[in-house]
Amino acid sequence: MAGKKTKRILEKVGRELKVNPPKVLRKFSGAKKESIRTAILLSKARRRGARIKKK
Repeated sequence: MAGKKTKRILEKVGRELKVNPPKVLRKFSGAKKESIRTAILLSKARRRGARIKKK
């Protein structure tokens, strides 16, 4: 289970991505779009200090 800080960071980054999605997402659709969105979300969260393990 994610800690409180990590959870808060992920929620904030997720909200920001919804409001202002990156241009790269316009090129793709479906599952590919979701995987790219997830990768962007996790990398932004890591930069802000969220402790997320890489698989």
